[in-house]
Amino acid sequence: MIATLPVTGVFTTNCYFLIDEQSSHGFLIDPGAEANRLLRLIEQQHWTIEKILLTHGHFDHFGAVPALQQTLDIPVMIHEYGKTYLEDPGVNLSRFCGPDIRIHHANYFRDGDVLHLDKSNSLSLQVIHTPGHTLDSSTLYSPDHHAAFVGDTIFKGSPGNDGYPTGNGRWLMHSIRSKILQLPEDTVLLSGHSAPTSVQAEKWRYA
Repeated sequence: MIATLPVTGVFTTNCYFLIDEQSSHGFLIDPGAEANRLLRLIEQQHWTIEKILLTHGHFDHFGAVPALQQTLDIPVMIHEYGKTYLEDPGVNLSRFCGPDIRIHHANYFRDGDVLHLDKSNSLSLQVIHTPGHTLDSSTLYSPDHHAAFVGDTIFKGSPGNDGYPTGNGRWLMHSIRSKILQLPEDTVLLSGHSAPTSVQAEKWRYA
């Protein structure tokens, strides 16, 4: 099951839950803000969140992590290039929008890794490194759910923004064309800041 909860700090960001319905264990993806609201939902639904996953290291995708980790005591995971983003408020952009936000303890995944729940191997996510919006940007693909969590790499109707530190337009278009849009056409693309779309709906824009 996939549940979407838009959360608002400086910006509104789509936060996602990927839950194994049999065990009620799951992943929390891109908790950008409103930690208390997220915790209330987790408690109300009787979910056990095993890992926090980040599509990339901008603060509006991980602003709630410090408070969530304090309460849930679970790991946060990001691409191996994400360490600098988590630790440097200038690179993760929090310095320009409010208080500095840093995360000093994280686990790191790599392109091609498959992320599993400890409770159930029936739910997994494939890591696809998709740089361009940031160097560490990753798409988390669930074949079973026909869905991909794309962060800010591609939105409904447009590519992501390549104008932030480490952004690169050539890499961005390569990531979209050669990686995301090569997924099955029925794959739903779940982004950080737009309504859902699909590979089929976006493919023609990048032909």
